[in-house]
Order: sequence, then C-alpha cells, then structure tokens
Amino acid sequence: MKRKRTKSQIGTKSSGRSKTAPRKKTKGDPEDETTPVVHLQKRKSAPVLTLGRHQSMEMDSDTAPRPTTITVSKPHTDIWGTVKFQARKHDLPAGGVVHLRPLVDLRGDTGPKKIAGILISRLQRTPSPFGNRMGDHTTSWQGVVDSVRAALYGKTVKEAATALLAMQATAQAQVSDPDGAARDLLMRLETVDATDAAGRIEPLENSARLVAEQCAIALSEKNESKAAQALATAVAQHLNFLNHLPFSTVPAASARGSTGSGEGTYRGALLAYEAKAAKLAADKGTAAPKPRTYEQNDMRTALWKMFAFDAAMRESYVEYALNPQSYGDVAEQYSELQKVNDELDKALTAVATNKGRVEALKDIPGLLGRIDDVQKTAGIYQGMHRAAGALKAKAEDARTRLQQPHTARRAETARKVIASAKNAHILAEAGQVAADLKKIGDGAPEYAVVVLSNLLYKHLRVMAAAYPHAVTAAGLPDPVSGKLGRPAAEMMVKQLEGALRREYMDLFPKRTEPEQYAPLIESITQTLAGLPPITVEPRTTSWASEAADTNLVVDFDPALKESLVINGRAPAPPGVAGMGCHTTAWAIETQHANHLVSDASSGPQAVKALKEAVRKDLQSRVMELAALLPAEQIEGRQLAGLFDEAASVLNAPDASTAAMAYLSFRNLMPFATVNEGDRGGHAEKKDGGLDITFDKTAMKLAADHKRDELTTDPKSLAGKLLAERDLLATELERWEDDDTLATAVETVRARLKEQADFLKRAKRDELAEYAEEAGKKVYDTRLVEHKRVWKEVQTFRKD
Repeated sequence: MKRKRTKSQIGTKSSGRSKTAPRKKTKGDPEDETTPVVHLQKRKSAPVLTLGRHQSMEMDSDTAPRPTTITVSKPHTDIWGTVKFQARKHDLPAGGVVHLRPLVDLRGDTGPKKIAGILISRLQRTPSPFGNRMGDHTTSWQGVVDSVRAALYGKTVKEAATALLAMQATAQAQVSDPDGAARDLLMRLETVDATDAAGRIEPLENSARLVAEQCAIALSEKNESKAAQALATAVAQHLNFLNHLPFSTVPAASARGSTGSGEGTYRGALLAYEAKAAKLAADKGTAAPKPRTYEQNDMRTALWKMFAFDAAMRESYVEYALNPQSYGDVAEQYSELQKVNDELDKALTAVATNKGRVEALKDIPGLLGRIDDVQKTAGIYQGMHRAAGALKAKAEDARTRLQQPHTARRAETARKVIASAKNAHILAEAGQVAADLKKIGDGAPEYAVVVLSNLLYKHLRVMAAAYPHAVTAAGLPDPVSGKLGRPAAEMMVKQLEGALRREYMDLFPKRTEPEQYAPLIESITQTLAGLPPITVEPRTTSWASEAADTNLVVDFDPALKESLVINGRAPAPPGVAGMGCHTTAWAIETQHANHLVSDASSGPQAVKALKEAVRKDLQSRVMELAALLPAEQIEGRQLAGLFDEAASVLNAPDASTAAMAYLSFRNLMPFATVNEGDRGGHAEKKDGGLDITFDKTAMKLAADHKRDELTTDPKSLAGKLLAERDLLATELERWEDDDTLATAVETVRARLKEQADFLKRAKRDELAEYAEEAGKKVYDTRLVEHKRVWKEVQTFRKD
C-alpha cells in the first residue's frame, strides 16, 4: 500500500479546521533511530498493509448477487458547501507566490506576430498546494502545459488572450458553480482534509483575478512585447489555478517528495506522433490520418503513462473501498493498546500500594510482547506507532519500579505516571487515528467512485487538448459526438483495473476478488459514460514538432560506446530566452556525461557514477558563482531548480532518469547557459577544439552584464538575493536527505546573504572595483570548468 497524508484528515464542523492526520510511519521520523518499522511508502516488493480477513468472492461461486452500483450522493460541508467563489486579491505567503516565467515566442515579418511557442522549462513549477513539497501530479504536468501550448499556438497575442480567458472561464466555472465538478471534489476533499480544502480558496481566487487582469492588459496594450509579457503572466497564473484544483496534485508517496515517473519519454512519443499526423493531415487535406494498429497501441500506452494511477488510487481511498479490513485493523490495534495501558496502570498501582508486585512483574514481558506485535504490523500508522512506543517506555518504567524497594516517594511517582497527561494525549491521538480512518473508510466506496471517474475524465480531456491526433488514434472518445459512451468508458476503466490489480495484488488472490470490486468498477464505468462530451480537434499545425525540439530524452544502453543515447537539449534556466547560449558546447557536455558512465556495465553503476558527479559539482568552484547569477535568473528560481535536479539524480530509479536529471542539473550550474550571445548556432561538433567549443563572446557579454547589474541598482539587487535566500529556507526539507546537497544549499544561502549585505553597505568606488573582480571571476571560473570538461572528453574519445 502506498499511502500518505502529510496534512490533517478529518474536518470539524465547529471550526472548519481538521484534526490530527492519520499518518503512517515514514523513513526519517525520530523513532527510526531505535525502532525499525515498515515504511508507509513501499515499493511493490515491500510488505503491504495487513489485509486480514478481507471479504472476497469466487468469480464462479454461487454466492448471493452483489449490488451492481454504489450509491453516490451530494456531500454537504461547511466551507466549500457555502463559500462564494470570487476572483479577488489575496496576500499569499512567500511560498504561494507564482515565480513561473513563461516566454511567449512570437514570430512573423509583417502584421501582428503569431505565437510559435510558449516556452516553459520543465524545471519550473507553480507553487504546490502542499507547501514546500511538489507532490505528485495525477495528470502529467507537461501534458497540462502542452494543452495550453496547443491552444495558443499560431494565434496573435490578442487572440491568445481571448482564448486563455475562455479556458480560464471553463476551469473557473467548475469551482464557482455550486454543481461544478471541481466544487464537488473540493467538498469531498473537505470531508477528509478540511485544512487542505480550505487552503485552496485564496490561491484559486488570486490566480483567477490575475488571469483576468493580465489578459486585459494583453488585449489593450499597443506595445506587442509588453502585451506578450502580460500574456505570459496570465498563462502562469492559469497554470497555477489548474494546479490548485482538487486532486490535480496530491501528496507525494515518498517522504522526500515526488521524484518523477519517466513521463518525458512518453511525452516524446506523443509529440512525435502528433507532429507526424499533423503533417500527413496537412498534406492529404484530411482532419486526421488513419493510424496503423501498432500506432493505436503505442498511443494508448503513452496516453495512460501520462496518468499517475498510483497517486490517483492512493488519494481516492480505493483500497479502503475494496478492503474494509485494512482500516478495521487500525481500530483493533488501538483497542489492544488501550487494554495494555490498563494493565500497565494496574502494575503501577501495585508499585504505589505495594500489593501484587510479584504478579505484576511477571506480566510485564507479555505486555511488551503485545506492544511489539502492534509495532511490527506492516504499514502501521505513525500515530499508532507513537502510542505503542510510549507504552513500551511505560512498561519498561513499570518493570524498573516493580524491582525497586517500596518507598513513599516511589509510590507518589508511580501515581504521577498513571495520571500522565502526555501519555493520555498520545493514546488519545492514536484513538483519533482509528476514528478518522473509520470515517474515511466507511465512505471510501462512494469517494473512490467520484474521485477516480473525475480524474480519468479530466485526464482524457487534457490529453485531447494537448495531443488530439493521439487521442483520436486511441479511439477515445467518439470522433463525432465527443461523448465517451459505454465502449470508451469500458476502455478507460480497463486501464484502471489493470492498475488496481498491479498495485493491490494481495486483494486478488488466485481467482477471487474483493466483494466491492464489481460494484466499484460498474459505478465508475457508468459515471464516465454519462459525463459531458470532450472536444477533440486534430490540427494540421506544427506546434508539436516545435515543442518536441526542446524535449530532452535519454536512453541507456551499456553495449554502446556512448551508452547514453541523448536526444534533444536540457531546458534553459528561467530568465534565459529560448535555449540560451551554452558556454561549453552542448556536444561536449553530452559526451562528458557519457565519459562519466563509461565504466558502467549496468544501470545501477551508471546511476552511482552520476550521483558521484553531482556531489562533486555541488562542491566545485562553479557553485561559488551562485550569488552572481543575473537577477532575472535568481528571481526565476534557477537555484531551486538546480537543487531539485541534483536531488532527482540522487534519488533516480534508473540510468535514463538519472542522466536526464544530470544534464538538466549541468545546464543550471551558474553561467552554464547565459542569456547573452548569438542564438544562430556555432556548428558544434563532438570533436571540436578547446577554443571553438567555449563561447567566449557570450561569456564576455554575460560578465559585462553582471558588472553593470552590480553597479546600477545594488540595493534592489540585494533585496532580490535576500528574497531568494528566504525562499530556499522554506524548501530545505526537499534537499535534506543527502548531506552534500543539504550543505550546498546552506552554503549558497550564506553566499546570497553575504553578497546582499555587501551590496547594501558598499560605496560607489567599492562597488565598481568589486564589479570588475566579479566579472573576471565569472569568466575565469567558467573557462577553467570548460577546460576540465573538454580534457576529460578527449580522454573518453581516445579510449
């Protein structure tokens, strides 16, 4: 079972807030140092939550008929059941401010220019609904972004602003309409996590306001460049709105946050087919070419690989729906702990009264064994584990006291232990976990039907907007009416069934299935079949081929000399237009990555080599340039992106994922890619010489730019550096699992403060002298790094 709630679970009517969350014990909790437990977030090979006596049925047995559907009723809640949604301003905390900076790529020689692309680095995200953890997207984030790219491609800025307003109105209606799908999901979310549900109001309302305001500017502004900037801001706020809709992002299964799911490979396949089909349609003058059988299968696979079934199922409580015993066991654990606590109070009473001490002492080992049985339960919730730990300490304390001579002072102390408010509170928290889970579990069948059917439908709607040719090839939905209908709904639910059987295989032993399985599947199918039509409009434009050009995909094949087969380029840092200029040629950087894994004969060995490389880079002289990055790149959160990519390498499950993250990490190293210089290309070659593969012109311009920036408005720059330092502090938890990475983050924060303090106090002549030194340091440091990388590549080429 992969299950996590990092926030509270159950709302109270009196306050609209929530009680303590039932949270399973996870790696990194304090008790880990002394007590091994089964982690909440487990891989398929790890133990699952005890299934106990889950009800099952032989598929060919003569059991009584089961219900065909699960009854679904409209929820009634205190917050989203009554709130009137309004697009209005809210002062959000620093972590809730949108730093995403899309670039609107305009092209054209005469008349209004048209949008050739909305450039958004995959490293950039909108704020997470869960604070400093990004969580897991149920529908791939890149797919959501592509749906916006596709909708605005080929339009003028004013046409795009009008289109974006329409898209926002559609999304907003789901929340503002009392019967809207998102409103319904928010009310259901409120029943299990009132804090989460309530916390979405302000980000949603604020983004709705900003989309409207910025689109109005884009429509009225005569300066095309300024209009495009307003449109870019509106796109960022629209994406933030979508990200805060319920279940778009869910708490990550891993305690360290989401580590990615290889969506880049499948997005690449979808874009390739989309571009190919669009070209064929344009050439033949048809809406959509007829796909081959293998293309149909490939597109179905790719479309559903863009959906995180594990995250969707985890947050829908479908396991509780299928296996009531999974939450019933928690009540049994709590009952057992209550009984043990009563026995321990009797033992301590024996200490206080000096009666029955011998018998009480004999009972202690048995009580400790019962506590151990609870603690060793696979998938134990953290609150229950904490209570068991407290009782174990209480039992050991009682044993010690029972072995000591009776004194009045010891008797008094024993009475205080019995009356301990701390122990009573910890046990009460465990009781609340059991009660909360029972409430969630009892409503799980209905909850799972609504959440899963809505998420499957929303996923297909996003895929249809982003990759209409692929969706058409997959046969979803009906090409004429746009309705799903029974056949398409069954095709979608078949994907869910496969995921359920893979994720919860213990619920399907031999030829049995849980009693609620058939009603659940039928209810989801019926719900999907009756949802509104989905518009699918295959295009003859080339937006997909242009989007594919910026995609980075890496395959690992140890049989090849260059075992990393690299296609595309890593996204440019935020604040850098287009792909930017690489100071060290991309052809050299990719060969250097191959050099690092040249001795690896397996995926794990390649991952290990890349991890070592990242740790070295984090401690290198290049990182001393972090505080000297241009202000627009600091504000664009390049440093946070750099640390995220480093973490992705350090947590990578396979060589391909590690290599993609590593190349992206290298591209985010300070001044690896700069905004200055010629974008026209430099005829890069793998065997290029030392000088030709280093962009001296771009680096000199970048150094000059930094000199100017340091002396033009130092106090404003200081404020931006300190703001980034504070933002990094709110995100430290993402990077604390690795000591080298955590140290690098703190070192950069210290450098940001040191630089800011200097800029605030320095006099003009000091600034001028420092700016000259800083510009020289930027250029020289990158040149030294280039020489190191280039020389190592030459060694690799000769081997």
